[in-house]
Parts: sequence; C-alpha cells; structure tokens
Amino acid sequence: MNTYDPPTSEDTAELVAETKILFRRSATVLAMRINALEQDEDPETKATSTVVKDMRQAFGWALEESKNVEKIEKSLAAANGTVGYDLDAARSEIGGRLARLRAARGDGGVSGQSE
Repeated sequence: MNTYDPPTSEDTAELVAETKILFRRSATVLAMRINALEQDEDPETKATSTVVKDMRQAFGWALEESKNVEKIEKSLAAANGTVGYDLDAARSEIGGRLARLRAARGDGGVSGQSE
C-alpha cells in the first residue's frame, strides 16, 4: 500500500534554507558570467549580446524566485509562531520619542514657536 506523508514544517524549512543558498550561489555565478562576457567580448557581437541578454533574464528570474522563497519562509515562520511583535518595546520606543519631542518643545520647540 502506498501512503503519502506530507512534509513537515521542519522539512519545508530545511528545503527553504537550502533553496536560498542555491539562489544566492546562482545569482553570484550569473553576475560573474555576465560581467566576464561584457568585459571580454565585443558587446557589438550579436551572439554575445544575445547571451548577455538571456543571462540577465535568467538573473531576473532567479531574483524573482528568491522573493517567492522568502515569502514561503515568512509564512512558515508565521505558522510556527516565530513571528510576532513586541508591543511593549514599541510602546517604550514611542514613549521615548514623544518625551524627546515634548522636551524639545519645552525649550522653545523645534521651530522656536510657542504653543
């Protein structure tokens, strides 16, 4: 009997991490190859310009796919509860900024005008 075991979030997270590494390596190699072709070959040569154009398009696709992988990674983190907001830290930061603004206003204000 064939059974299907869906991948766990741990399996998926590992695959996402490996995919990100692959995209980074691919982008680096493509950029190096594009630079080499542009420097070594005559850019007016039709064959070279076509290859460079194709490689740039592949580079764009790799970047786009890496964004999709990042979205998957964020959704995995959200599903695992590892993404959240520290509201106490945000309140503290906002309070500190308001206190500095009030202090500046008390000394004649930022613009030098009174209330």
